[in-house]
Amino acid sequence: MSGVAEDRHGEQGLATDEAGPLRLYWWNGKPNFGDAINPDIVASVSGRQVVWASPAECDLLAIGSVLGFGPVRERLESREHPLPYIWGSGVLNLRPALDAGPELPSRIKALRGPFTAQRLPGYSGPFGDPGLLVSRIQPAVSARSGIGLVPHHQQWNEPAQIDQLRSAGFRLIDVRLADPWEVVRQIAGCEAVISTSLHGLIVADAYGIPNVWLDGLDPFKFYDYFYSVRRGDRRARSLSEALHEVETGAARAADRDVVAEVQRQLVEAFPRELCARARQERSMQ
Repeated sequence: MSGVAEDRHGEQGLATDEAGPLRLYWWNGKPNFGDAINPDIVASVSGRQVVWASPAECDLLAIGSVLGFGPVRERLESREHPLPYIWGSGVLNLRPALDAGPELPSRIKALRGPFTAQRLPGYSGPFGDPGLLVSRIQPAVSARSGIGLVPHHQQWNEPAQIDQLRSAGFRLIDVRLADPWEVVRQIAGCEAVISTSLHGLIVADAYGIPNVWLDGLDPFKFYDYFYSVRRGDRRARSLSEALHEVETGAARAADRDVVAEVQRQLVEAFPRELCARARQERSMQ
């Protein structure tokens, strides 16, 4: 588990049991803070130590567009029991719905948004990305300054594009940093955020920081998330459009009350069976 989880929760505050730590799958193919905050978010809600596990062995799927990944799809369609729980996960596109057995609906506790739900017929629970819970772990920054620009991790492979963005004078935030919570702190310290990274927008919404969706990626997952917090964004903006919105005060964060309600629903929806207290209670019966 990362050092942040130890700092925030303390080794004494995270429970283990005879079954071992909670096994969570998250995508770690490339450094990306939106995926790397997974274990600390889950640890903060479950009260348990969290370790990475493969899709074939995990107890839980959480932050990220992981539901369409081949190995994850294989597990969910295998009808092997028990299936992992799903808490706030999403898909990347509207490919054919998962061909899963009758057990799956009972294992879905939350989905990122309604576009993902179209891949999982019959789901009627809460929507939201657990990345919104960062503000419950990392305190808000008291003094904010500057416009933060958050490129998606794929864009860092294009030096010319990054140099162009850097020359525009923005506060460039690298989502690939080894400490994902440093990325969160940098975003939380901005007066406004412009982002092609979905979790750049999600973290800004969590702290109530005005933000603008910058063009550069397929919009599917963005619309999926926006619906969950009732954002009305209809399209991504060009860099000049985004800067204009920030400078004129037109940039907005998702409504604070809506975000707070989604946060509450996500915490309540977390599978109780995976929480330390529930497991301790069962062991005493």
